[in-house]
Amino acid sequence: MQEKKLDYLLLGPAKPFRGGIAETQNYLAEELSSKEFKVEVWTFTKLYPKILFPGRSQFDETKNQKNKFGSKRFIHAYNFFNWKSVAKRINAIRPRIVIFRYWTPLISLCWCYIKSKLDRSIKTVGLIDNWEHHEPKIWDKKLNMLFGNSMDMLVTFSQAVAGQIKKTIEKKILIGFHPIPSKSKFKIFESKNYSRSESDFVLFFGLVRKYKGLETLINSLKYNHNFKLLIVGEFYDNKKKYLNLIKKLNLKERVNIVDKFVGNDEIKNYFLKSKAVILPYKTASQSGVISLSYLFDKPIVVSNLEGLTSFVEDDKSGVVFNNTPEDLANAINIVLDKKNNYNYIRNIKKNKKKYSWNRFADELIKFTFNI
Repeated sequence: MQEKKLDYLLLGPAKPFRGGIAETQNYLAEELSSKEFKVEVWTFTKLYPKILFPGRSQFDETKNQKNKFGSKRFIHAYNFFNWKSVAKRINAIRPRIVIFRYWTPLISLCWCYIKSKLDRSIKTVGLIDNWEHHEPKIWDKKLNMLFGNSMDMLVTFSQAVAGQIKKTIEKKILIGFHPIPSKSKFKIFESKNYSRSESDFVLFFGLVRKYKGLETLINSLKYNHNFKLLIVGEFYDNKKKYLNLIKKLNLKERVNIVDKFVGNDEIKNYFLKSKAVILPYKTASQSGVISLSYLFDKPIVVSNLEGLTSFVEDDKSGVVFNNTPEDLANAINIVLDKKNNYNYIRNIKKNKKKYSWNRFADELIKFTFNI
């Protein structure tokens, strides 16, 4: 009996690498596989040179790092000779569709070279997390255009990213959304109601980087004394700067910091402890933190940025603030109000079904197979 042809080959970060992109790469593979498509995930032997990586580890070293959909480590992100061998491997198995995960312009040359060596019968799709980088460099636009033009079609996780792409290149684009992961990934059970928290904590979750505006959030505490702040995530920015600000404002008793990468087995502990999740970002085109907030039925407060506000405006799931500490303090007051908080939670529960991985995969299949 002839072996079934590979339908989808997913290239990009995946387990054992850590972070949201690696997680969602596996979620997508599992969802496509559940629909009777033959899927493989190839990831990196080397991703970032140590000198360029600001964190403690590139790998998920938590207990929950294993996943049922295993990835094969074939790709070296900055070794030209490896790219040639990867293209040869792909041509040998002839998948119908190769999905190139694109989150940074630094991966553009690797992907473009591999694509250039593929058999023309293989359809190529760019699955794009970010287009305009949060910390831009002068070469970003050219590398983005090089990658985008090399693909047969593109898929985004937000309208904001699609809009950025359309300003630079003309390409067939599926405008998707950032799906909400399954509760089973975080050991959450339907029989329990995790929405309500009696604590007075609000949560800042994820890697701490300059563009995420944590200093605005810390400064907002001096204008609102009704909440405490829980910061959970590894610092990729100068931690001392934030500690000095907390000390200067005499906020030590109101701010808890968990400076580490948090795996799936721990995430729920911090979301369940919090009444709302705050995204005070200076730049953003979409965010996986919103998906996690929806998973745990937590209202959100977001900066007035296109990639974030659509959730609040469409779903009425929280408050948009105008990027000042005073306005953020007022927004947090609104979202923590008992009646408002209840209504936001109710709206999240009502709307979150439309952000399923099942729906995302169905739309991707229709788009890539021209159904």
